[in-house]
Amino acid sequence: MFFTKVGLGVARLAFWLGAANVVIGAISAFTDGGPSTVAGMSPGRLMNSGLYGMLIGVGLGILAEISQSIAAKVQQD
Repeated sequence: MFFTKVGLGVARLAFWLGAANVVIGAISAFTDGGPSTVAGMSPGRLMNSGLYGMLIGVGLGILAEISQSIAAKVQQD
């Protein structure tokens, strides 16, 4: 159960940090001053890495949920 809880925490963290990257990239791309770089990345690249982070977070969350349901079935038997 320890690794399941850690996996859920990491999945949530990856998802929300990825979402923050997408939002920061979108704000940077659509401001009046024109696109600028954030942390050395163009807005498109920042949004792309954010989407990858969100996808990894969702995948890890699914795996952690599967692990949690298997552990519940094992304890039930």
